[in-house]
Amino acid sequence: MRINLHLKVVITLFLSLLYSCSSDNTELLPDKETDQKSEIIFIEDEFNLDHTAQLITVELQSNISDLIITPENDWVVAVEARSLNSYTYQFQIEENTTESNRSTTVGFSNRDRSMNQSIQIKQQVSHGPDLTMAYNLNIIYFIPSDITAPAEYERRLSELMIWLRDFYAKNMERNGHSYRGFGLRTRSATSIELITIKGKLGHDSYPYSGGNGAVEREIRDYFTANPTSSGGDHNLIIIPSYTGDPTSPGGPPFYGVGRTCFALDYEDMDIKYLGENSTKGKLLTKWFGGLAHELGHGLNLPHNSQLKNDPLGTTLMGAGNYTLGLSPTFLSAASCALLNNCQVFSPTKKLFYQANSSATIDHFQIKHTATTINISGKFNTQSKPINAINIYIDDYPYMGVNENYDAESWSISDLMNSEFDIKIPINAITQTDRKFRVRTLFLFDDGTNMEESHDFDRDNLVDYSFVTEIDTSREGWQISTSSSENDSPASNMLDGNINTFWHSQWQSAKPEHPHTITIIMKEATTIRGLSFVQRQSLHGAINQFEIEVSSDGTTWEPQGIHNLAYTSRRQFIYLPQTKSVKMFRIKTVSNHTNSDPEIAVLAEIGAFE
Repeated sequence: MRINLHLKVVITLFLSLLYSCSSDNTELLPDKETDQKSEIIFIEDEFNLDHTAQLITVELQSNISDLIITPENDWVVAVEARSLNSYTYQFQIEENTTESNRSTTVGFSNRDRSMNQSIQIKQQVSHGPDLTMAYNLNIIYFIPSDITAPAEYERRLSELMIWLRDFYAKNMERNGHSYRGFGLRTRSATSIELITIKGKLGHDSYPYSGGNGAVEREIRDYFTANPTSSGGDHNLIIIPSYTGDPTSPGGPPFYGVGRTCFALDYEDMDIKYLGENSTKGKLLTKWFGGLAHELGHGLNLPHNSQLKNDPLGTTLMGAGNYTLGLSPTFLSAASCALLNNCQVFSPTKKLFYQANSSATIDHFQIKHTATTINISGKFNTQSKPINAINIYIDDYPYMGVNENYDAESWSISDLMNSEFDIKIPINAITQTDRKFRVRTLFLFDDGTNMEESHDFDRDNLVDYSFVTEIDTSREGWQISTSSSENDSPASNMLDGNINTFWHSQWQSAKPEHPHTITIIMKEATTIRGLSFVQRQSLHGAINQFEIEVSSDGTTWEPQGIHNLAYTSRRQFIYLPQTKSVKMFRIKTVSNHTNSDPEIAVLAEIGAFE
């Protein structure tokens, strides 16, 4: 909404003068006999405006004979003066279309310059279109009981968060979405509403490592007692530095955990230093850039890197926490596609993050050429729409925490007839290892996702493809395993429920691979392959395994070593040739979980003719 501000300045002067305009941008008042005073007195001498074009009305009374009014800049233009009971001046203020706030003075003096006074006009930079969203990011300022908040934290953080919201909005628009950032509760164009919470304990109870849990518990208690204070499901928690040294801040949690992220504050965390090639400027890039990066995680964004020789600079979700403000930094198309489905970027109320986000992949192919990686397929979803697909190319290692900073990304939104086809240029990829992973992320419009993940070796590139097959009946099947947990038995693999699973033994003992799963079918059946559904959380998901088939349970015929993808959808593995079998078994070789390599977990197993 554009608001015209009409400001009134009363200057105590006891003279009625007529208006005349002199050259050199100077306004003169002709002489008039009246009682003389020896000074110009302002009721107010500083005025703050928003960025819009507006007409300012200034009223004054004066006993100065020849009053001269001199605007300092050409964006303040004197329009009118009238001699009534008091003198009235109008100044036209142009819209501030620059990239920074600005200020100017308007001087008032008598003819011989023996008396001089001035008023100051400050005008804010434009913050773009109305960015009101249906949900708001909860920005929580959490103060441990033994920590004093740095001065002016509300003003400083307001200016930084409004700048950051606009940074997100500009990147959304650049990537083909509407100009919108995360929702903020604001008091004005330059001030946001912070939720300030006093911690119950001292800062030692909220350390960097593991301290997030205690903070989140107190915040949950606060929202339980004050439910209208929460604007949505996403939280940015800012905690004052524990060190007391503004040149070396640190101490509190500083990372993302689900839809909540943590950052810190210190007294020189001020937007006036952003972009400065100075000690304070570089420190601000480190900590404010870090806040912006961790906020990305809290808004559902994974790490991803810029493309090789990318002219846009460095991605915020790559190493952008070390470049923001100092060198070009941006959000990738893949990040903006995820933000497009994020709750606090939604201009309308709707349901977000609902369970059962799944789609049927009718066919899927990854084909390698000398110059491109071609990824194509067709999907089918009946529950909720998929509005984008992200592709990530991630060189090894790629399973551990923070090992995907180097993942280049692409995004597809042209999904006509639920089909997709994208060609990834190899010369856009920075290759750091011969092994790499292609991750395909299907984005549902409620903010949930479904992932396909496939590993490749540049020294031995093999194309990948599959089509959806129809499983044969599993009636009368018998299943057994080499080990299992009582609450995760082998029978879970035949119950038709993808949310239950078999789990190899891991509590009293943790045997290593191979783990064997054996199926006895009701009768001999001609099959072309086997189907699998991984555990939905993918922890312990099977990677490499062997298949053997038998007609009598005595003689087993090997059918090769195969790999299951790191995905929660149904997968199909083809036998070398069609076989009539009564029994089959798989022997695991490895899983996808580096942190728990001995286990094996599987939700469903079947066969198709």
